[in-house]
Amino acid sequence: MNEKKYKLGTLIRFKTGINASRVSPNLRNRFYVIDDLLSDLAQQEGKEQFPELPSPYETVKSGQIVLDLVSGKAAIVTKGTENKLLRNTVAKCDIIEDALDPWFLCYFFNESKELKNARASTLVASVRFLTVTGLQDLWVSFPPLDKQRAIGMVYKDFCRLRWLKQRQDELFSTIVLQAISKTRCVTR
Repeated sequence: MNEKKYKLGTLIRFKTGINASRVSPNLRNRFYVIDDLLSDLAQQEGKEQFPELPSPYETVKSGQIVLDLVSGKAAIVTKGTENKLLRNTVAKCDIIEDALDPWFLCYFFNESKELKNARASTLVASVRFLTVTGLQDLWVSFPPLDKQRAIGMVYKDFCRLRWLKQRQDELFSTIVLQAISKTRCVTR
């Protein structure tokens, strides 16, 4: 099957936020950071709710796709991270046409070889990261929307299950190490 090639900038509008140094110190803990993105990727609903901020601040909203330009990771914002400040190293990805599935787009950003090759070719200050201009100019091909939806649904479930497995491993390690510690204390 021949997939049509598109310039990514014709399908997605990228918008970055503000530099952290331009925000008052009392708001610096409100930035959307990589931990928020990883939490959103695992679809964890945070306990803390953040009130809306007045203009001119750009914030993230539940359901929006965000892309960390440094790590190259993407996720869909959940209610738990809604209203956090958008930083200049994170881009909101607004789908211009209804030709893309949001979870497929996360899969594309997080796992595709096309994007990994593009990222490998950019070297700025010895740190490889994505730029909005580079993303807009990237030529990509995507499968039909129905196939994207199927891939996106599987990828969404995979992300959740991967996080649950990691969490299970962490808890198991904690239990085993505590048991060893208690056993060690008893034998002295």
